[in-house]
Amino acid sequence: MMHEPIFEKEFFIPSYLVDQETFLTIPALFSLLQEVAWEHVEFHETGRDYLMQFNLFWALIRMHVEISRLPKWKETIIIKTWGKEVDLLTHPRDYEIFDTHGNLLIAVTSHWVILDTTYFKPQILPELDSSLYTCKNLHAIEKKAPKIKKIDISSSSASQFHPVLYSDIDMNQHTNNAKYIQWFIDNIEIDDFRIEKIKNITVNYLSQSKIGDFYGIIVQNITEQHLVSTIFSKDDDREFCRIEVNLQ
Repeated sequence: MMHEPIFEKEFFIPSYLVDQETFLTIPALFSLLQEVAWEHVEFHETGRDYLMQFNLFWALIRMHVEISRLPKWKETIIIKTWGKEVDLLTHPRDYEIFDTHGNLLIAVTSHWVILDTTYFKPQILPELDSSLYTCKNLHAIEKKAPKIKKIDISSSSASQFHPVLYSDIDMNQHTNNAKYIQWFIDNIEIDDFRIEKIKNITVNYLSQSKIGDFYGIIVQNITEQHLVSTIFSKDDDREFCRIEVNLQ
């Protein structure tokens, strides 16, 4: 199943992870990417249980996804992932997703940090041996996941605010990264929008939202094929995340 330091896993696409056109949804894609990252670090005993000994946890801060084709219901896909060399406080990780014929469907690059559970500040853990899951000079996408420019919240306002719900929260007691994608997609008001038209998507995770928070969403159409969005707090305009999408 694996040859170090690349982790590889097959997934069958079930009906509950696809949309009305039977394509794998983008939130489901992000959930699968998260899962294989967890499994990879857990295999090398550097996962959640290990970090919790030091009151630390892994957190995703940026992800960029390039899509050639989304897989569909009843397809089997192969996800490969590996870490890249640590960049200061950031732990880059790449992914490639293939069909059973060896065709590359999706390429991904991401950035993770280790946060403390009290102040949620990035930490260095000298005991962590990242070389166990790191490939040098191997890239699914060579460039780093980009930073998205800030949207001026003061001159815009969300049409409504929504509470963070119990079903949005993950084991780290904050909103799961895939939920932000779901919130964004559910708020797009473009006629004839289909997720299979997404060419690439970038997400910058800026702060955590939790039970009791209310969030608003602003989506700006730069062009018909280019969207940018921010998801922010009702109370203080603090941004939870920014999303940028290019359509085919």
